[in-house]
Amino acid sequence: MKTIFKTIILGLLLACVSFGASAQIKTSYFMEGSTYRYDMNPALSPQRGYLKLPVLSGLSMDLSNTLLSLDRFLYNKNGETVTFLHNSVTSEEFLKKLNKNNSLGLDLNVPIFGLADYAKHYFWSFDMNLRTMVNANVPKDVFKLVKCLGEDVNMGNIRLDATAYMQTSLGFTFPIGEHVMFGFKVKGLLGLAHATANIDNLNLSINKDIVTAKGHIYVDANVPGVDFSGLGKKGDQFNIDLGLDDTRSEASDEDSSLELDNLVSTYYDDIPRLIQSAKNGGVAFDLGVEVNLWQDRLRFSAAVVDLGWIWWSQSSGASVETNNLYASFNGANLSNLIDGGEFDVNKELTHNLNELTITNRGSEGMVNRMATQLNVGGEFAFLRNSISVGLLSHSKFYESHTYSELTASLNFRPGKRKRFSATFSHSFINSGLRSMGFAINLHGRGFNAFLGTDYIPLGFATKVALDDNFNMPIPGDNFGLSYHAGISFSLHEAHFGKTIKEVRKERRANKKTAKLAKIEQNRLK
Repeated sequence: MKTIFKTIILGLLLACVSFGASAQIKTSYFMEGSTYRYDMNPALSPQRGYLKLPVLSGLSMDLSNTLLSLDRFLYNKNGETVTFLHNSVTSEEFLKKLNKNNSLGLDLNVPIFGLADYAKHYFWSFDMNLRTMVNANVPKDVFKLVKCLGEDVNMGNIRLDATAYMQTSLGFTFPIGEHVMFGFKVKGLLGLAHATANIDNLNLSINKDIVTAKGHIYVDANVPGVDFSGLGKKGDQFNIDLGLDDTRSEASDEDSSLELDNLVSTYYDDIPRLIQSAKNGGVAFDLGVEVNLWQDRLRFSAAVVDLGWIWWSQSSGASVETNNLYASFNGANLSNLIDGGEFDVNKELTHNLNELTITNRGSEGMVNRMATQLNVGGEFAFLRNSISVGLLSHSKFYESHTYSELTASLNFRPGKRKRFSATFSHSFINSGLRSMGFAINLHGRGFNAFLGTDYIPLGFATKVALDDNFNMPIPGDNFGLSYHAGISFSLHEAHFGKTIKEVRKERRANKKTAKLAKIEQNRLK
């Protein structure tokens, strides 16, 4: 069984090896030289074309959530650091910090190749990326059960979705009239792995002597290279021996229970079959617009990103469910765990997990919707566009929940050629006043270097006591995590309405005119 779990996890995390992300950095949205903002709105083309290569193109990570925050789970009580399970932390004190449904989302992207440049009348781009999207929903009752021992909790809507895929995109940006820029991208998608696990009915009971769980679970999975044919056809049932029932005698091994390895196998060494099974395709679209008013001082923009679907073939997929999940752990002394002491699971718990009966729900192919994003921004520039203030509304629509954020930014782009820019930002909704964002971008001739983050913690927990003589402050109530850094090679500068040859000719003429003007000025002196 461990072999199968490792195989599926490997497939789901295939695109995470370099831990990159197009996980889009909101701080960069109003940075004119940044290539990152082009991922958030295809109408916002960078000042120059670009060439992106593997490794150099960036190392990025974004985590959006309404759950993970250190000061929700760690407390300072009488100079000591304790967990939320400690009896000095009341259930009301802990549970009031949680939402009814708590979400966790991760969007990772590894750039493989990118090429973009300006033609006479438009900007075009071609990009290839490996992407992974993971999101989970955990109801408040899960933590209530752990904290409030002895209470029975009936809960549902516990869900985990994970998708890995290859993305190839072709984009175009062009002006419409004098004040409007319009952009779009068409993305071809190749599905690498997908899994959805959902617990829609779970009854849990915990006290200091016994833990009992009953529930209904269904799992949908599609991983090329994994053979699910052992699960049979729709309606077939199997008893799975998970090997955790210590109360069964050795004679019971003669029953009809099967190991999971007997139902699911892999064929990664059969390359032709592996290629044949990878028939998971999809399509997505990005649409964006920017309107410039008042001599380009006032700008409004909006974009829909990742509007699309992936179709997963039947040949490499499976869908199963179980209605008889029942597990109990008897004879346990949980006092040490509850009081924050040492707890040896193998020593303290006696397992009693019955055979798990799974039913094949039938795999007729699956369709999963992309996590579509909506970005709406407004910006006002002054001092000859050297400084601007902007406000961005960002929403991401997962299948199980919606994540929203509102980000304000102060942007600096000094100098006549605008080859350097820096931005300070603050996101309001999920981080309160306890974090800020910062990004810096060098985008001169030949190269484009970027470094930025959306969340730099400003609020810290009341000191964590590491020992009697040393206390260390830790970030608290910070719900986001992001890191973006990368280098690309710059190509031609924006020149709508002119060919590259005409632009070079005009630059040479301007330099000659400036030189003659300087000579004339010196002569008059």
